[in-house]
Amino acid sequence: MAKMHRTSWPFFLPVSAEDPDDLTSGWSMLQPLKTHGIDPGIMLVVRGGRNGFIGEAALQQQKNIGRFVTSYGNADIIVMLSNFPLAEMDWLHHAKQATDHVRAGIDFASHLPISGKKSITFHLNALCDKKEFRARSMQAWRQRFEDIRPALAALTQEAQHRECSLLVEKVPVTELGDVPPQDERVYRQTRLRDLRNPWYLTAHWGIPELKKNGLGTVLDLCHMRALLHSTHEDAEAAGIFPEDIPLLKFRTLLNEVIDLEKTDLVHLNDGRGMWKKTGGVFEEGVSLGEGDIRELPQIIQFLRKHRIPTVLEVNDQGDFTKRPASTRSLTFLQQCLAATPPLTS
Repeated sequence: MAKMHRTSWPFFLPVSAEDPDDLTSGWSMLQPLKTHGIDPGIMLVVRGGRNGFIGEAALQQQKNIGRFVTSYGNADIIVMLSNFPLAEMDWLHHAKQATDHVRAGIDFASHLPISGKKSITFHLNALCDKKEFRARSMQAWRQRFEDIRPALAALTQEAQHRECSLLVEKVPVTELGDVPPQDERVYRQTRLRDLRNPWYLTAHWGIPELKKNGLGTVLDLCHMRALLHSTHEDAEAAGIFPEDIPLLKFRTLLNEVIDLEKTDLVHLNDGRGMWKKTGGVFEEGVSLGEGDIRELPQIIQFLRKHRIPTVLEVNDQGDFTKRPASTRSLTFLQQCLAATPPLTS
């Protein structure tokens, strides 16, 4: 039998399976985009770490997904594992806890009563303070990464056995640079905005290693924008290795998008502002066309042309009924897509 090739662009909207109305409204928002060659899908946002998809929480979400399928049919689905609590996804200090978190996510996704491609995404955090970050060289940090490679390989095999795929999300620099200076929350006795992640993923390190283990990557546009901008200002304070600066300084977001494969995923959003050691922050999930990413129209055209799976991930400020940021972003998206005809082959 000849292999079927997808002729439409997989495009997802974040929803909560805890709320059946949210599933319905999110799905409905994507239907008008079918005329632009889009194949709608859903991304489940799981809150509360592991507790968000075990026990009663899992049963309720499975029930709501079953009702969704009865009403609207099957679709591709992404399960986005929570980055909080931070200890549950800290691969440096709590690797077993992080492994168990992802394994539980695989189990949850595999039992969802929906027939479609299933993917699980997560962060590869190595959260540390400035002192710990500077205690190792770049080469030593990357050698330390080898310690968790067997666990990642085992998780990939388990996911494939369950007919799921695993993807790791690229992180911004700093990891929590969207946290304002007045926010006093801490992790391991360090303020959130001051945490470093030496395992930020780039085309020359990190991504090739993950690909060897069968993992895909998630390119979040506002995250990568923050990393690339940091190479021009406060680079070492933000946690970028000096050796990486010449390799990243002249990269653009469009370069990053062009490097993607169809097994990868994009979080489509805009970004604004910059983390600075003097107190600046970057804004995540800005509505499309309202931030600083000028290449968005070209990026959108490339993603559709090459059918790279994409999630619209913008900040609706908790309003999942009207979804104001998503609504404005979908209007921007339709304007970009109207510039070229839909895909037919």
